Amino acid sequence: MSVLKDMLDATMIRFIIDFPTYAQLATRVGIHTVKRPEIPALAFTDGTGIYINESEFESLNKLKTMTHPKTGEIISTEVTKDNLVFVIAHELMHLLMLTYERGHNIGITSHPTTELQKKYNTLWNMATDYEINSLLINNYQSDFGGAKNHKPIGKYSKMWLYEEKYRDMTAEEIFEKLKAELKYDPTGNSGSDGNEGDGNGEPMDGGFKDAEGNTHSLDEHREVDEMTKSDFMGKAKEVFTNGSGCDKNSTALNRAFNEAFKTIPFNWRKALTKYFKQFVKANYTWNKPSRAGISTGLILPSSGQTPSMRIGIAIDTSGSISEADLQDLMNHVFTLLSQFKSFEINLFCVSTEVHEETLMTLTPTTKKNLVNFKIASHGGTELKTAFPYIEKQFASKPLDLLLYMTDGEDYDVDGSETLTSPCPVVWLICGDHNFKRPKKIKGEVYKYTRSKS
Repeated sequence: MSVLKDMLDATMIRFIIDFPTYAQLATRVGIHTVKRPEIPALAFTDGTGIYINESEFESLNKLKTMTHPKTGEIISTEVTKDNLVFVIAHELMHLLMLTYERGHNIGITSHPTTELQKKYNTLWNMATDYEINSLLINNYQSDFGGAKNHKPIGKYSKMWLYEEKYRDMTAEEIFEKLKAELKYDPTGNSGSDGNEGDGNGEPMDGGFKDAEGNTHSLDEHREVDEMTKSDFMGKAKEVFTNGSGCDKNSTALNRAFNEAFKTIPFNWRKALTKYFKQFVKANYTWNKPSRAGISTGLILPSSGQTPSMRIGIAIDTSGSISEADLQDLMNHVFTLLSQFKSFEINLFCVSTEVHEETLMTLTPTTKKNLVNFKIASHGGTELKTAFPYIEKQFASKPLDLLLYMTDGEDYDVDGSETLTSPCPVVWLICGDHNFKRPKKIKGEVYKYTRSKS
């Protein structure tokens, strides 16, 4: 057994004793060692597991010391058991605090092409590390008497990002501070003010170069797809609900809980999970064989990329829909585009007929165009007209799902017995709580409280 694997066994024992909730969740996710010399990072996670890079572990322990790039201080690079506790907790916090999704929400792109996008990606990675490391370093834990005791989660190494001035700040706030400090402009020609970066306008992502020019960093930030995120959040909820660990009263975990399980007006992820799970089951490709299969000598298909579902959204614009209702429905559309990163949404209005001229196709990268959506209405209600329309309009590339947003008023319940749809339908009802789903159409009905007009 390698030195790292031996150390990980001892690390987990210490982790379970001191931080049972974290340890239980880490075990659920899975901790693995990999040898990836091409990755200059000690760890990474994509939500399917936490990976400790044995190549970087060995490199740091061989290096022993380095000169801190900012302070000039000689610091240790050797990785201890307590350092590994910190690293594992750090990776869990990336998942719990939805740092990948939050980055998207402020415009950080998954695949940057321009120099400015690349710099902003680096700044966001720095900001999330500053936030997470601060929470772990400054963690307080309540004892049975209610007293708060300072109890850092693992041991921080001076190799990694931490500054007291960013304590108690969110990653979004830190990101704005970093942008201001680095004084970037779109041309990428602005230099550093001396607080961060290499003096040439290039930010540091928490890594450093040793005397031989090799780069070293705490972790590599990776994309987490919707399926994995949902699975992870399910595991987290089980651990937090059923676990009895004393560390559940830690300030770091409380902050993570607030981010991971904050109340939102309508949980689209919960409502749609079953549909993109069904979609993924049939979304396999032989072009990229399963790594799990290869390890056993089998060539198996792997699941494709994050599901790129095509969703239709029919907005009821009949006379019973108020301005507040329309604003609510538009907010739901925007939330969908923000929560799901690879969906295509086809939006249109329905009153006595489908208003075909209103059809607008949106993706997460074009969601701001929603402000240009034109509302059309003839006043009355004929919800059934949407189904022959989507069958014809999307004949060549069928929809995976239709969301019907309506108040359910003036709906012909008797006539609904014969309605059919070429795809499942999720009904979002903002008014009539007696609405019943048409029997021949697969799907669910969700209701929410209307805004005050």
